[in-house]
Amino acid sequence: TFTPVKNDSGLEEYKVTAVLDKDDQIKAKGGDTFYPDGMDNHYTIPADGSYDIYFRPNGDGNEDWHERVLYAANVTTYTITWKDGDGNTLKTDTVAYGETPAYTGDAPTKTATAQYTYTFNNTWTPAIASVTADATYTAQFDSTVNKYTIQFKNYNGNVLQSSEVEYGTVPAYNGETPTKPATLEKSFTFSGWNTTPVAVTGEAIYTAQFTEAAIDTIDISAINFIGWDDVYVYYWLGGENNSWPGTQMTADANGLVYTASIPASASGIIFTDGKQENAKQTADIETGIVDDARWAIWNDDNDVAVNAAPDYYLVGTMTDPEW
Repeated sequence: TFTPVKNDSGLEEYKVTAVLDKDDQIKAKGGDTFYPDGMDNHYTIPADGSYDIYFRPNGDGNEDWHERVLYAANVTTYTITWKDGDGNTLKTDTVAYGETPAYTGDAPTKTATAQYTYTFNNTWTPAIASVTADATYTAQFDSTVNKYTIQFKNYNGNVLQSSEVEYGTVPAYNGETPTKPATLEKSFTFSGWNTTPVAVTGEAIYTAQFTEAAIDTIDISAINFIGWDDVYVYYWLGGENNSWPGTQMTADANGLVYTASIPASASGIIFTDGKQENAKQTADIETGIVDDARWAIWNDDNDVAVNAAPDYYLVGTMTDPEW
């Protein structure tokens, strides 16, 4: 069936639709030149498909006008679907048989996982080819292993080490051995982390753990010649002090001799009356004589006879604390 049409110039043409195979040739009479390939007496079909073949009357009244081929246009089309890395449809295109499709939408994406982040690598699966049927192309991606911040902290929250570690890698601590200052009663030794480091699946914090051991002590005594209601011993150790006014000492039955245990390695002591305000205290007892076990608390105004036994010592004039 020939269908009359008008071309862009308004000239009358006719067309007929036919399914043709690649390399088929449409022949015409009269040795006419054929558009668009300029061949003298035939038009070669470039690819399998359905074609609209256009003719123009020669105006000479002959009955063979329909054999004068002007050109053939492929009208077979197929649906091309483009999908992202998650299988979502990005767009669909209608493409003629034999043409090569091209993606023209936004850059495809793929949702990251805990392990990987994905980057589109400008390729598709299957490889893009000339259209012969409906086709679906899926974007392809390069993957990058994610890294996470892993921190190792000391007992007080101070960060000892912070680094970015790849997913699946077991983090390792490479810093100095964590330490915890001794108190007046205990010493501490690093024993490991609150949780054994495991393969990274996200951010994590490991906190240093310590075993504790009681500090060796000595008993120290003071004779309360001054008549304080209570006696306390305040001591310090390696820069760590116990809380003012110190540790309360225990009196004997006569309320004269007071005794307490303090760390054997204490570097100094002060005896106090235990008051928070307007407290009385002795002078500092310096490092090196703390091991002397008994002391006497007195002042210059007391008329006190002190035994000459070598384990009694006098500790200067009473003074108000400076703080």
